[in-house]
Amino acid sequence: MMRCGIATEGVVELGESLVDGHTRFLLVFEDRIELHDLGKTTSILKKGAQFQQVPFNKISSIGGQQSGLYHTVSVVASGTSIEFKSYAFDGQLLLQTINRIFNTRVTGAANPSSTVDNSAIPDQIRKLSELKDAGVLTDEEFQRKKSELLDRL
Repeated sequence: MMRCGIATEGVVELGESLVDGHTRFLLVFEDRIELHDLGKTTSILKKGAQFQQVPFNKISSIGGQQSGLYHTVSVVASGTSIEFKSYAFDGQLLLQTINRIFNTRVTGAANPSSTVDNSAIPDQIRKLSELKDAGVLTDEEFQRKKSELLDRL
């Protein structure tokens, strides 16, 4: 499978954002995290395009910070740092997935605190609906995320 020219075969979770004119994708696989920055969308030459990859066994810290409608996921590995800013619900799902895989791969056991709290799913869907009503999300984006959340119940 491909999305915007990026191979997505085996992706566990995918985040997409448009920040400072850059289209960015954060792909979470079972063994690594990839950040694809396609560059400025207004540039014919896509100036500023870059790619970063971090294997889970090299990660030293994982963090997240929410600010208004946005959530920034931070991953630090030896000599590499990835920061990905996206809408809050995307960032939270990405962070939960990264923590779950990290805990499973590195420590050998899943951390119950990093799994999705099923009781919070209706609240997350309500927040998505509010974002759609405010014009922040398209109907297609809302339906896709709603389906993902309902699949987790």
